[in-house]
Amino acid sequence: MSFSLKMMNNNKSQSNRIQSVKMESAKMKSANTGYYGQKLYRKHLHLYINEKSQRNNMKQKTSILALASYLPDKKITNQDLEKILDTSNEWIVKRTGIANRHIMTDQDTVTSMAISNCAPLIEIAAKEKRAITSVIVATSTSLTMPSIACQVCNHYDIDNAFAFDVNAACSGFIYALNLANDRIKNHQEDCILVIGVDAMSQIIDWKDRSTAVLFGDGSGAVLLNRSDRSGLVAIKCGSSANGSEMLKTESKNGQSQLTMQGKEVFKYAVEKLFQAASNLLSEHHIDVESIDWIVPHQANIRILQQLMKKLCIPEHKLILTLKNHANTSAASIPLALDSATKSGKIKRGDRLLFLAFGAGFTWGAAILDY
Repeated sequence: MSFSLKMMNNNKSQSNRIQSVKMESAKMKSANTGYYGQKLYRKHLHLYINEKSQRNNMKQKTSILALASYLPDKKITNQDLEKILDTSNEWIVKRTGIANRHIMTDQDTVTSMAISNCAPLIEIAAKEKRAITSVIVATSTSLTMPSIACQVCNHYDIDNAFAFDVNAACSGFIYALNLANDRIKNHQEDCILVIGVDAMSQIIDWKDRSTAVLFGDGSGAVLLNRSDRSGLVAIKCGSSANGSEMLKTESKNGQSQLTMQGKEVFKYAVEKLFQAASNLLSEHHIDVESIDWIVPHQANIRILQQLMKKLCIPEHKLILTLKNHANTSAASIPLALDSATKSGKIKRGDRLLFLAFGAGFTWGAAILDY
């Protein structure tokens, strides 16, 4: 039996159950059945309401209402790195695809980037008269307590929100999107703020050529709402039972610094990103040709080029911001999404595939009709 036929049968079966409950409840209500009869009637009515609610939730999607991004003013070019590292602009561009990266100034913090990033989205929510009920922040470079999410709520006077930070490294934004989707689908929330923010400059050994050239700082955010039209089609996140030692931070001279086994991470990243995309497409019976744009975590140009070949997707469908943003970890997907939307590449109605791979190893994939 085909997938679509199964869905039709399931919907028909559910409709029949609801109709049956409605008819039986109506009979009970009209009959003078006393206390226990009325109790049974209320039970049947409760079941009917629950089934109707579940059916309505199936129709609702997690949709992107608005986007925003923030990059620190300070910029470090490959030419700047040539002065402190045994490297060259040509080598960095060829190996990574990166030319520039933004770095926090002394006035910036991870929290301040997130707060600045959210300002236009807070205004949009206010204009739309939507109360933000959840704030979820993806970050792996926050060393603060309380969470960045709670500090954002404090700054913008967002009261009674479900607010917390999630650390899934470079996969963090898709993890946060997955959690937000659950809040909308299963907790009847209507307006959620999701932020990806990281300051990789805080954990880089600037004398280590293998990592110093790769990363930058920034923040990207989305305002999500409930929609019965476009939105999230499929999403899945996970982690591997190995690899935690290949990409991690460790204490050096009293500071947390990033270490990476580059070749091994490269191999794992290409294969896991391919598996995540292929499995999601297959499980939800989605043709890869229906994807208009791939918006991946901006890790490395060679990783992304190999991924596109394995997926048999032409490179002109790949959204790239590596050249000017570098790898901003959890911020990279929302930053790339905002950049491509503002440039006019991504338009409403386009089908997007988000992909990410991070320390852990963690991974995530999502398909969204924008």
